[in-house]
Amino acid sequence: MSLRPSDIGLPVELWLQIIGLVESKKALFSLCHVSSALRQMILPSFRSLDLLNLENIGLSRQEQFNEIRIVGAFRQPGLAAIVTVFEMKIISSPRTCPPQSPVMPRGHCSCESMQKCVAEALDAMVNLEHLGIHCFLCTRVDKHRYFEGVKARRLQSFSGHCSCAGISQPERDKTLLAPLIATIKSLRWSHGGWDMMHGWSAGCIFDDASILPDLNALVHFRKHSENRILFKRRIQRIYISNLESHLPNLLRALCTFPGTLTHVILDDFSRLNDIISHIPKCFINVRHIGTIPAIPNGPEIEACVKPFTSLQNLQSFDVVVLNGRNPWGVQLLSRLRKSHPGLRKVLVRGDLSCIWSFDETTWNQTPISPFSSWDIIRGMVENV
Repeated sequence: MSLRPSDIGLPVELWLQIIGLVESKKALFSLCHVSSALRQMILPSFRSLDLLNLENIGLSRQEQFNEIRIVGAFRQPGLAAIVTVFEMKIISSPRTCPPQSPVMPRGHCSCESMQKCVAEALDAMVNLEHLGIHCFLCTRVDKHRYFEGVKARRLQSFSGHCSCAGISQPERDKTLLAPLIATIKSLRWSHGGWDMMHGWSAGCIFDDASILPDLNALVHFRKHSENRILFKRRIQRIYISNLESHLPNLLRALCTFPGTLTHVILDDFSRLNDIISHIPKCFINVRHIGTIPAIPNGPEIEACVKPFTSLQNLQSFDVVVLNGRNPWGVQLLSRLRKSHPGLRKVLVRGDLSCIWSFDETTWNQTPISPFSSWDIIRGMVENV
């Protein structure tokens, strides 16, 4: 007999609140099998499917097999069509299946099985908009086969991290030639490969401007391939990470950059003014800068942002608040508007997540869900 939520005597509204408190997708997946009524209430939560912790290491063979089954469930068209955000981790380990499992012979790694499950699930996710995959596959299999046979979609962003063994840098980058990736507008692509050894004139698949033609947002990990992407495409939003001693290579790429930036985020904010002063033409349309580090008092914050008064179109910052020290309030924001009259939004993260917005007369604070620099760059933070 199927159990209905009403059998327990709770109204649907209260059930929805209870379901909203369940963070584990595995637990929600199990609840879907309790009753059809619970399934209908739970299914909307799978629009954003975060399985980044789907990791085989440290799990028993039966637990690993159960994890594979969860991914496989999203090969069902009715369930997969709900998903718009899908993030997962593919990490192989030996003998992931219990004895007599039909998934693979005993003693083999899980790479082929996991890639097949993911490919079939992706192919069924016809409404997918944002995809994130971290893969760590062994040397015995072909890599990135989870895109094989997957039809092209209107995917908006792709975040990939490849830690696979036994694969060259050019082979890694060829992953981005998959039809599923062709339409993306935002890219975060990192890997363990070492491609900075190539000279500036070295060939690269991204020299072909027909590859990723719609790309306008990029996370830059100081790789040669990312410089080549900048050289050929009108990137508007950029997050620069781990710049360290490779500033000259980035400046060289920006010198031939065909567009103008609107959003610029550095994990080392102190380097931003140097970059702008070298190539000001790239920054005349900048509307957002970050990330302003955790600074405990207003005067230091004002000094930190003072060099950017020349950015006439500047409208927003993103900032970090840590250790309970939050200087961001109406008084500080009002002073900042005197030197930056276009400032209308400040995104705060760290100890709290909120947006300060200016409505022509006053500043108002609104709590929001936690966000990252990647979320800002790919346009997932509202109206920024």
